[in-house]
Amino acid sequence: MYKVLLVDDERTILEGISAIIDWEAQGVALSGTARNGIEALEFIAEELPDIVITDITMPGMDGIQLIENCKIVFPEIKWILLSGYNEFEYARKAMRFGVKHYLLKPCNENNISSAIREVVKELEEQEEQELYFKNVEKKVNQLLQEEREHFFKEALTNGALTEEKRQELRHLIGLSGENECYRLLLFYPEGKLSGSELQAIETIAQAVIGRKTFRAETVVGKYYIILLKEEEGAEHLCSALEKIQSLYRESGDGKEVTIVLSKAFVPAEMYSFYHDVLTMLDQRFYAGEGCLITPVNRTVFANDDSELYKYDSERLILLLKAGKEKEIERELQTIFEQVAALNMKPSLTKSYFSQLYLSVVKKSVFYSSEARLRDMAKMENMETLQAFRAFFEEVFRDCRLASSRAVKTKYSTVVLKMIDIVEGSLETPDLSLQWVASEQLYMNADYLGKLFKKETGWKFSAYVTNRRIDKAVEIIEQEGDIKVFELAERLGFGDNPQYFSQIFKRVKGCTPSDIIKFS
Repeated sequence: MYKVLLVDDERTILEGISAIIDWEAQGVALSGTARNGIEALEFIAEELPDIVITDITMPGMDGIQLIENCKIVFPEIKWILLSGYNEFEYARKAMRFGVKHYLLKPCNENNISSAIREVVKELEEQEEQELYFKNVEKKVNQLLQEEREHFFKEALTNGALTEEKRQELRHLIGLSGENECYRLLLFYPEGKLSGSELQAIETIAQAVIGRKTFRAETVVGKYYIILLKEEEGAEHLCSALEKIQSLYRESGDGKEVTIVLSKAFVPAEMYSFYHDVLTMLDQRFYAGEGCLITPVNRTVFANDDSELYKYDSERLILLLKAGKEKEIERELQTIFEQVAALNMKPSLTKSYFSQLYLSVVKKSVFYSSEARLRDMAKMENMETLQAFRAFFEEVFRDCRLASSRAVKTKYSTVVLKMIDIVEGSLETPDLSLQWVASEQLYMNADYLGKLFKKETGWKFSAYVTNRRIDKAVEIIEQEGDIKVFELAERLGFGDNPQYFSQIFKRVKGCTPSDIIKFS
């Protein structure tokens, strides 16, 4: 509701107009009255009314002088003038200040109410127009921002652009001088990326660094990239980036963001420095999540991985078999300290960890082929040394628990012999309950079948099938490129690779060919 100030030096007129007008019905509220221009000016400065209804002839400061004093400081106020004189000079002066409503005294309730409604309509139309232009301006700015983001992303990622096209894009982004220096900031929020996290980083970065140095920004995959104009140097900027990380951590319940800061470069070098920043992000593998990577703390990775493979994994296997928990922890600590000290290229280190994992778990009868396949897929997505450390700790813990459970399981001597026979005869086509009973143990087949099912929970034939399929996965992991028919022959399926593949798919949910391709 619009606020109205009523000004008149005659008390009876002031009180009369205040009482007879239904202010609320006109869409306004009478917020105050004044007896002269000086009082009115003080009220206007404090309360900022939308409409002023004022007499012209008043002592001290008349209505025209009041308007003249307010027009510069409070140009948005709408005026309704009251006068007892029908003189052209007053009307002319009023019109010069943009006053459209000039009422002659005595004026009744209808005249004043009509004038107020007209002013309210003007104010509403003015607000609508201002809102319209604000929305138009907002949309235009949004389009310009989106267009600038698109041009910036294109300049960073499109390697097929000619230098002429790159120069054009730099101009569209708004990079003025070819000799001015800039820096790239790459923000990599840890964990699942959402729009709210990007918004939080953008807001915090603008507050800490200052919007005036921003020249462009965009999102490329999980990366939020900012182009900054070089002003205060890397040392000041690093301090600001540490503050951004701290504020983001506080705002996101402990969530981390890794930040990469490039060297200073001129516009023509932007494409190459973007790819240099992506290379710098590899430092995160050793530095860990939520680190700050700068040209100062950047290191060069080693490419010779021969030192990694000097470690004898048999030592770790023996410790696992012996169940020596403390020694396993110390051994793992030593391995990871040595890996960190070598500062090997992350892809080489990841490959080494895959080999170490396979060499350890393939010796464990308690680790299924499904678990190995699941873990290998998990390792592919690990991005830091800390993640691998936590992974190996979990794997070894699972191995120890499985081993402990197996020790507590009491198999009879006969069933243990049956299991040993299976493990040593997987390649034998004749391997069956009847064959074990008549050719190996010389016992009744029905009795052996019931005893095996009672103690292990498996039908003997199902157990043999699953062990053959598990063994097939182990062979694929160890040897890689092997033919399906060779697997079938080596695991007792004879010359029937098609039947072998059908059984394999029924057990594993995929064909042996799928596993071979994955390996």
